[in-house]
Amino acid sequence: MQEHHLVIVAGPGPRVPAQVSVLLIPLDSEIVEMRFSRHPDTRLWCIRLAVRVPSPARLALLTERLKRLVDVHQVSTADPGSDAQQA
Repeated sequence: MQEHHLVIVAGPGPRVPAQVSVLLIPLDSEIVEMRFSRHPDTRLWCIRLAVRVPSPARLALLTERLKRLVDVHQVSTADPGSDAQQA
């Protein structure tokens, strides 16, 4: 399965990490890594998520579920070793 790295900007609110943590993903997908950080100036959350999915369709499904579960402002891909966002 191919690994993808996503950067999600969501919030504000103290419940954002809990909402993303209980995210239901298909059984054929795997969360490899999840990191949360909070932007002190904006009160928004930056969530870095590494997932292994079997197809681009599963990645699109995960992205759509993220957008429905929490107040997501942006979802973008990222290089595995970088904190920089990509469009």
